[in-house]
Amino acid sequence: MRANNRKRWGVWAAGLVPATLLVTVILVLWTGRPATPIESMNVEANRPSSTSGTNDFVMIDPQGDMELARKVVRDVVDTGTPQVMLSRKVIGGELPCLGFGWANALERRATDTFGLVVVQGDLRRIFPGDRYLPSTLAAYLYEIPHNVITAKGGSDWPSLRAVFGGTNWPQDSSMYLSPDGQPSVFELGFHFRERGSSEVMGQVVDVTQEAGGWKVKVVRVYAAADHVTIGYTVTGPRVRFKIDPPVLNVGGKSLRGTYWGLEYETMGPNVATATFWGVPESTQAQEMAMHFEVSAIHVRPPKYPCELPELRPEDYPTPTRIPDEIDFSSPRHTPQPDLESVGPFAFDLTVNVMPRPTEVSIPTPIPTITIEMPYIPIPQATGQP
Repeated sequence: MRANNRKRWGVWAAGLVPATLLVTVILVLWTGRPATPIESMNVEANRPSSTSGTNDFVMIDPQGDMELARKVVRDVVDTGTPQVMLSRKVIGGELPCLGFGWANALERRATDTFGLVVVQGDLRRIFPGDRYLPSTLAAYLYEIPHNVITAKGGSDWPSLRAVFGGTNWPQDSSMYLSPDGQPSVFELGFHFRERGSSEVMGQVVDVTQEAGGWKVKVVRVYAAADHVTIGYTVTGPRVRFKIDPPVLNVGGKSLRGTYWGLEYETMGPNVATATFWGVPESTQAQEMAMHFEVSAIHVRPPKYPCELPELRPEDYPTPTRIPDEIDFSSPRHTPQPDLESVGPFAFDLTVNVMPRPTEVSIPTPIPTITIEMPYIPIPQATGQP
């Protein structure tokens, strides 16, 4: 029995030696291969199989970083040919002034270099909670040393325009600035179009009021039936500011308004609209005198270190960490006072008001629904069980 076992072990050992030699040769050959770049390992492992067309894109940025854009596009675009609206390298300390003020963990890395890429197209949802973010236009932060996208948010055009805007951009781009610093009014287009139409409605006004280094320019006005929409721009120094809600007076009556574009503090040249309701209706086109006014522009104190040009990124203070538990019973924060208030900016406009006949709603007869129940005979007593 023992002799048979020795024979079996001898045969097994004889086979183990060449197998061990074969494995050793394979390991030597494998370790001699050049290392696979981290970028390709990460991207290929996480990228879905459907990536047709994602390596092609249209670069809108006249000074865009093509290689950076290519890395972001292949990871965030599902199908089609996207447009890269902006592709630049920035440092972490600049991010709060570029619309990423919420990324306070990245602000701590003030001297690190990031890629900032704004993409428009059929975008992939790559982060938990992406359903709450734009799916066709988004700004991405790319970790250059680690070759990975680290954050996604909306595009803050006023802040981006203040840093990267200029005359070398296409005039139908949100980044375009005219020689006198006026932003493109391309963003206002959908406010002056009927649903499903490409025609821009309303009358071009182009009147400007200036005070204290600030300009408010009324660009376009469209009035129909009982409402009027006014598109305007605000330009001035590159500081944080906020404006008072515009007011419109027609025939001595102030109209209620809804606003888009300048509801909060912002930086950089901005475009906005104000729509007012309660215009007297008429069955014919008419000219109407209106008084439009922005009562004040409030220059606000700096919020981030990047708003101080004299401060270098390496000297930025470390942001204070927000506590996990906030005592809501504590006294409320007292807002800081304005550094300066400029205004008013008043405009006397003559506006063409187009009639829009009100369609009379004619009720349609509601058909009576009848349900035929099946006939069920009533049981009759027979005296039988």
